[in-house]
Amino acid sequence: MGRTDPEVSSICGKAIPAHVITLLDGTIMGASLGAITVTVQDCRIVQIERTDRILVPASPGLNAPQKMSQSSVALCRRKILQEIRDLAYGQVTVKIQDGLPVQVEKTEKIRLPRIEGLDGEGI
Repeated sequence: MGRTDPEVSSICGKAIPAHVITLLDGTIMGASLGAITVTVQDCRIVQIERTDRILVPASPGLNAPQKMSQSSVALCRRKILQEIRDLAYGQVTVKIQDGLPVQVEKTEKIRLPRIEGLDGEGI
């Protein structure tokens, strides 16, 4: 697995543990067609999900899935880590086609403080 840029390997200023980076790299490496989703909660990665798609070729041997190259794995990891750097709650999904990352989707959730009325009851 490759080294990560120190300024990118943190979420909300908290360092991402090395075992999480290793797990992320392993998940990315196995992808050829589908998506990888990283879920962040309380400025921590709590879930890494890989969704694989299997295309049935018209003839045997055609359109065999290509695994990601080391440079594609590094690019995908770097993009995920850049997108979650300031994310307290939410998800980042990277779409993968032919072993290459092609699209990034980021969903940010913002937690609002609970608002109470004058006598302690909610509004």
